Amino acid sequence: MFTWLDEQKAKRFEYEEIKQEARAEGIAEGRAKGRTEGEQKLISLMTKLKDLGRKDDAFEAASNVAYREKLYRELNIQ
Repeated sequence: MFTWLDEQKAKRFEYEEIKQEARAEGIAEGRAKGRTEGEQKLISLMTKLKDLGRKDDAFEAASNVAYREKLYRELNIQ
């Protein structure tokens, strides 16, 4: 009986460990995807600003998050 209980505890521990590893892997993948999407969004903004000749806006957007968000909305970049 005790052996069976010990086996069940070991299985539960192993399951929890696997679940935590899978969760950590999912979080890492999500962050990587988010970074890639963010970079693509910024590239789109900078390209659009360059095409429009808005060099000063590009410089400001590079360091000012609020301004960058305003430009995303203005230029309909999602």
